This record gives sequence, structure tokens and C-alpha cells, in this order.
Amino acid sequence: MEDSLLHAKAEEVAEAFREELIRLHGSLGVAWRLLMDPEGRGVLTRQQWMRRCEEQDLATEDDAALVFLAMADPHSERLFFEGLDYSTSTDLARYTLSATLRDLSTAVLERGGASEVFRPARSCERRY
Repeated sequence: MEDSLLHAKAEEVAEAFREELIRLHGSLGVAWRLLMDPEGRGVLTRQQWMRRCEEQDLATEDDAALVFLAMADPHSERLFFEGLDYSTSTDLARYTLSATLRDLSTAVLERGGASEVFRPARSCERRY
């Protein structure tokens, strides 16, 4: 199959796959966490992806390969949650950053200033 036709087919199959996951699980995030990445690593190799699809009976081998082609990072040949659902992963990153900044500002206020929060760690002394 010609490259552009293959990629078009892969995108078509990937979109149908996403829609089915949302229909079955309510969101891509839930489906990712429960079905694809129960260990919480955040990334799947092609082999792991194919195995998950087979174990969970999510797609035929050909369709699973097309979905991986459409969604995986072409440089690392790995599938990150961002490839499945960029919008949700962006929202999650914003939330995580916001929570981290909130925690940091709380720590600065509670400890009397940035110099207390960012003080260099004490070096470990060797005791013999």
C-alpha cells in the first residue's frame, strides 16, 4: 500500500478505535489507564501495544498495527498517552504544573521565603 494511503487508513482506523474506547470506557484516559498502561509507565513499545490489544481483545492484529502507526511517536517508535489523546494529556500536564506551583508557593510562604525552600541539601558525612 502506498505510504500516504497507508497513513490515511491508519488515521481512519485510529479514530474509530478512539471512539470505541470512549464509548466503552467513558474517556480515553480511563481506557489508557485500565487497558493499555495498568502499570502507569506512560509509554508502550510496539510489542507491548500489540500484546495489550490481543490480551484485551481490542483490535485485530492488522488494526492494532495501523492504530500504532497512526498514534505512536515516529522517532522513538513508542506510544505515549499523548498519541492517543493529546487534548487530555495537555490538560493533565497543565493541572500537574498548576498543582506543583501551588504546592511550591505554599511551601515558600510556610517556611519564610524562597531561601528556606531552595536551601542546598546538607552533604552526607561519612562515619566510620
